[in-house]
Amino acid sequence: MTASTEDGNHLGHDGGRDTLSAAEAQRGDGLGERGEQTLPAMSENNAAASDKLDGVVAQMRADLAGESVATVEHALRGRIEQTGLEVSDARFDDLVKRIAADTDD
Repeated sequence: MTASTEDGNHLGHDGGRDTLSAAEAQRGDGLGERGEQTLPAMSENNAAASDKLDGVVAQMRADLAGESVATVEHALRGRIEQTGLEVSDARFDDLVKRIAADTDD
């Protein structure tokens, strides 16, 4: 299951367990007693929700252009749920139609 923090950062399948930022993993304070990295390092550059949605739409266009509306709707709904994004019903319907028709914004 995926999770988001209060500030909207998406934790992916990591689910909020202890992690290090990439910078922490490279500094001494992020290393264990023996100087080894003991936690996974996560990217520090969290994309804005609009950038994440743009990325999902670009991926869906590449993968599903010209597919039926039902196929696109099912795939897009799943991807949006995986990313933890909130999209209005009207925006979702518009994205499905655009992806199925393979048209630009």
